[in-house]
Amino acid sequence: MDRIAVANASPLIFLSLSRHLDLLQHFADRVLVPEPVHSEIREKGSDDITVRALEKAQWIEVVHPPVVPEVILGWGLGPGESSVLALAYANRGMEAIIDDLAGRKCASLLGVPIIPLSIQVNRMNSLLKG
Repeated sequence: MDRIAVANASPLIFLSLSRHLDLLQHFADRVLVPEPVHSEIREKGSDDITVRALEKAQWIEVVHPPVVPEVILGWGLGPGESSVLALAYANRGMEAIIDDLAGRKCASLLGVPIIPLSIQVNRMNSLLKG
């Protein structure tokens, strides 16, 4: 079975700035980016490194998220975090790649597995050393 993860903007930005976006492929077979996250990143303009990296990464799929349920809306998260959590919540077992503290707390209460940025960095360092 494919391991599927849904990513928020901050981890994508961090990884593309460090030129390591491709390392996400070690954590999931498919990486989904909800349209609100994609729109947030595209606001930086076509010359932005993250915009260009996402265009080149054919293994990343931009998707339309489901309607954000009230249980997530009540947290007052941004549209990106909310759409990441809504997608993972609607698809049990899907992991959320999110580093926002409130978003991680919301995910935990909803039973959504997360891959926080700090764990990503530690895993990446291990991969680079190994």
